[in-house]
Amino acid sequence: MSEPISAGAGDTLTVLRSVNLGGYIRARGDRVVLTEELVDGTRDKFGVSFLDNLGEAEQTRRWGEVVFLLGDHPTERWTYGSPDWEMAREASRRAAWAETDPERRAAALAEVERRYGPPLTTSTITNEAADPSIRAAEAQEAARRAAGLRQVIAYEPTRRVNP
Repeated sequence: MSEPISAGAGDTLTVLRSVNLGGYIRARGDRVVLTEELVDGTRDKFGVSFLDNLGEAEQTRRWGEVVFLLGDHPTERWTYGSPDWEMAREASRRAAWAETDPERRAAALAEVERRYGPPLTTSTITNEAADPSIRAAEAQEAARRAAGLRQVIAYEPTRRVNP
């Protein structure tokens, strides 16, 4: 097991998702310089603070994901799929397509893909359940074959006569 990574007054934290810290909502990408007052405000009645162990494993155990990085880390303000991400990706994509040189355009589009990742899915099939009439027809076909019957289709349209 690795040693705990602790933070104290004077250290800088980089925020990776929105969180309430020191009575303020901190957004992704914010850098917070810890003060003695801020550190004391994070302690519980036993004097324990989440700042005592900022290791990746401890943060994942506590919050299900890494929320803080110790130090000043350049971090995008958006997360994949957020409206901010979508606007930033679209602006970069348009700028890349505006490039007149095909090689530079291809490089710019590749950079958009590397930085922002693939675009969001534009359509999703939500109902994966099979059509019950198809299941019934398959069951009838299996029963017919098991009985050794052949299917003969003799269909004649019905003629209607108007009275």
